[in-house]
Amino acid sequence: VLVGKHASPEKSIVLGAPSSSDRPNNGRDLPGILAIAAGALHGAAGPGGVLGVMPAVQMRDVKSATIYLSTFFLTSALVMGCFAACCATLGQWLVGSGRRGSSRVFRVEAGSAFLSIVVGITWLALLSIGKVGVGS
Repeated sequence: VLVGKHASPEKSIVLGAPSSSDRPNNGRDLPGILAIAAGALHGAAGPGGVLGVMPAVQMRDVKSATIYLSTFFLTSALVMGCFAACCATLGQWLVGSGRRGSSRVFRVEAGSAFLSIVVGITWLALLSIGKVGVGS
């Protein structure tokens, strides 16, 4: 609050910082909301969601089941967030900074692509000889 030195209270000017509700959002939160929605959908669709819900279904007490599911959801989100932060930190460390940063970026990307191809070929080879798949 700013008040003139010699001004009467009726003639004083009151200034305040605009609150977040005063500023237009302009859709800046949409990517974050979509990321959370996609993560929740993928989490519910995978086996972790099913395995997390099954014990809660067997519980007879609604309060215990609610506590269990809430804890499962929060710890899953926390662990996934920590894992993503570790991956980002590792990637940033691998890439580094400085004059040769772009060369290191290319090497990390090429190495990741190469490993993806190796895993895919290995998976297809093991699938073709019957080492992985349904009933193995």
